[in-house]
Amino acid sequence: MQVEKNGILFGGDTRIVYTPSNKIELKTNHVPSWLVADWLLAKSRGEPISHYAQAILNQPDCWNDGLKWLDTFIN
Repeated sequence: MQVEKNGILFGGDTRIVYTPSNKIELKTNHVPSWLVADWLLAKSRGEPISHYAQAILNQPDCWNDGLKWLDTFIN
């Protein structure tokens, strides 16, 4: 993906989307636990994370016990 004239060019089908990324509907299907853990650690270090990652982190009721433990441990 690359930004092209205030839009995002999708190389696979050469479409350009002009909707801001934070306005595109997020589909929060199953995300691997290791990836959620990586986002938790990145956030705790103050690193920027994507809107999608933030949406997943805002749903701790969907996490497994290991992720809940990690969140408690780093906070």
